[in-house]
Amino acid sequence: MSANKSPFDFVKRNGIAMLVGMFVCGLVGYFTAGADGRALGTGIGVILGLIASGLAAKVRGSKL
Repeated sequence: MSANKSPFDFVKRNGIAMLVGMFVCGLVGYFTAGADGRALGTGIGVILGLIASGLAAKVRGSKL
């Protein structure tokens, strides 16, 4: 059997951590950007939070 798992299985296992990362980084981006760039700051924060939490889950999963 193949050791590769589907991306959907990865999201099912780590979905909560990814949502929390998106939420926290989105809030940081919202309050950091200021009045003129809140939408852009929130979007960038959400994207960075998703990437960071996905990478953390990947590293955490490989050590188990």
